[in-house]
Amino acid sequence: MSEVAEKYLPAKLRDPERWLRRRLNARVFPGTRVGRHWVMTEAQVQTMLRTLGTENEVAPEPEPAEPEAPNSFLESLSPRSRNRLRAVE
Repeated sequence: MSEVAEKYLPAKLRDPERWLRRRLNARVFPGTRVGRHWVMTEAQVQTMLRTLGTENEVAPEPEPAEPEAPNSFLESLSPRSRNRLRAVE
């Protein structure tokens, strides 16, 4: 597993082996546990790389929606405030 972490994971990760172990435990990536250690076949490494390739794509940021201005003073109040205001009238 340390070989896979060194060879395929980015160096910017603080602890790539731990990062990989957590994802193997969570079954995000395929792997085989032998005793207390994880091992990965070449096919499992390729599956992990395909998964990483789709996760790392940057999604376009949605344009912020402009909030609609309230039509009247009463529409800007919460239901409770509207009821209180009606009770005073």
